[in-house]
Amino acid sequence: MYYYNKYLNDEIEESIGCGTCKSDSHLINDIINVIIKEAQLYKFYQSLNDLTQNFKYKRIISNIQKDELKHFKWANMLISKMGGEKTQIPEGEIPTDFKCGLKIAIKNKLEMSTYYRNIAKRATNISIFIYFTHMAYEEHRHKSCLEYMLYDLK
Repeated sequence: MYYYNKYLNDEIEESIGCGTCKSDSHLINDIINVIIKEAQLYKFYQSLNDLTQNFKYKRIISNIQKDELKHFKWANMLISKMGGEKTQIPEGEIPTDFKCGLKIAIKNKLEMSTYYRNIAKRATNISIFIYFTHMAYEEHRHKSCLEYMLYDLK
C-alpha cells in the first residue's frame, strides 16, 4: 500500500522526518479532534455491540473497539509530548438500530481514514507520520469488516 508523503517524494530538503513532536505543533488541533472522535467512537461501538446477539459480530466490534482505545492512547501520548492539555470529550452519536449503526460506522471509518492520511502527510516527525499512517490503515481495515457485517445481514 502506498501513501503519499512529502519525505518519500523529495518535496523537502532540510528534514527527512527528523522533526520533533514539538515541531509538529501545527497538528495539535487535529490530534485533539482525534482524541475526541476516538473516545466517542469507543462508546459508539459499545452501543453497537449491545444491539446485536450475533457472537461473530460482537467479536469483530470488540476488536475494532480495542483499536479505537489504542488510537485514543496514542493521540493522548502525542498531545502530552507536544505540551497540549487534557481534552474534554463531548457526547457523541449513539446508534439505536444495528443496521443503521453499521452504515454510520462505515461512513465514519472512511472519513477517519482520510483524515489520518492527511495528518500523516503534514507531519514532520517520522513517529507521528508512522502512527497516523498505521491508524489510517486500521480504519480502512475496520471499514472492510463493517461492510462485511452489513453485507452478511442481507
